[in-house]
Amino acid sequence: TVSVLYWQQQHVMSVQRHQSVARQELERLRMDLAQRESATQRLHSENTTLVHSIERVRLDERQKRFTAENALRERTVDLQVQVNALRNELDRANATTAELRHHLETVERENADLRNQAEDGRAAAVRVAELTRHVDTLVQEKAALQEELRGAVKADRCRVLEGKVEGLTKLLDERDTADEATLRKMQRLLEDLAAKGREVEEARGEASKSEQMVGEYSAVVDDLRSKLRSETATTERIRQRANAEASDLRKKVSERDAEIRRLTEAAHDAEHDMRQERRKATEYQVAMEELRNELKQHQQHLEQTRAELAEAQRLEAAAQDRWRKAQLSRESNETEFAKERVIAASQAKEIEQLKSANATLEGVCEGLRVDLRHAQRQLDDTRSDANQELERLRLMLADANVKSRMAAKSSGAPS
Repeated sequence: TVSVLYWQQQHVMSVQRHQSVARQELERLRMDLAQRESATQRLHSENTTLVHSIERVRLDERQKRFTAENALRERTVDLQVQVNALRNELDRANATTAELRHHLETVERENADLRNQAEDGRAAAVRVAELTRHVDTLVQEKAALQEELRGAVKADRCRVLEGKVEGLTKLLDERDTADEATLRKMQRLLEDLAAKGREVEEARGEASKSEQMVGEYSAVVDDLRSKLRSETATTERIRQRANAEASDLRKKVSERDAEIRRLTEAAHDAEHDMRQERRKATEYQVAMEELRNELKQHQQHLEQTRAELAEAQRLEAAAQDRWRKAQLSRESNETEFAKERVIAASQAKEIEQLKSANATLEGVCEGLRVDLRHAQRQLDDTRSDANQELERLRLMLADANVKSRMAAKSSGAPS
């Protein structure tokens, strides 16, 4: 074990030396990586500034190109939109007048229907008066039939009471027979209890004899218990000594196992650290190679952006030339804009005239709408009154039919 411990200590020292060398190499690689990262960030910032400048030049060129063209298009489109809006307003006004005429025709037809329904209601009222007279006669007949039924009901009640008295007498007879049966059961139980009392007296005599025998046996058992206690005390002392020695041995074995475990874990940790350091070194090498490739790509991109900047400067000069030409063409187009303003003023006058005509039409339509609402409310009121009257007539007719059937059944005549 001493040789193994010495070998493990030597191995741990060698591992620590390798770790110190690896940490120094790692620190050097980190410094080199930080320098390269600063260089790449500087190249990236230069690249972004060039890209932003190119984008600004392109946006300025597009804006200058499209502003002159969109001005004329927007003005022509606005005038066309206004003309189309006026035409749509006239079409809507014509459509609303046609709808109002159609509504007036429907209202007139509904008023005619309501007049017909009112005449039908008057005829129904006459029929209801006739039905009420018939119902009064039926009520008088019903009162006479009820008097006859009262006499018949009294006779039926007497028969029911007689049946109840007969049922109660039968229940009393059944209860007397049940009481006699319970008395016989109680007598049998008393006889059984007397027999069991005699058996208990015999058992008490036998128990006194057994108690004497138990006293003799208890003295012998006490002697045996005293001997057993002394022997168990000696065995307990021997057991405690053996347990103490075994616990000491277990502690020593556990301490040795813990020491061996600690040394093996330290060796495994050292090996794991070495593997991680080697893996990190390879990762740093791969990262350095990737940084070199990225640096080459940035250089190529920088050359490309310089070429694009030269092209953008050329395009800017061409755009300035086109801008000068556009200013010259704008001066020639201003005369056309003046003509279009005159046309727009005439169209505005026409629009005002159309708006005034539309306002008058809206006033007429509003009056027609008010008349239509008033006629609709009158129609709804008359319709609800007619429905209520019809429902009341139906209920009265149904009640009269029921009463007539009941009267026919009570009298025995066919309904």
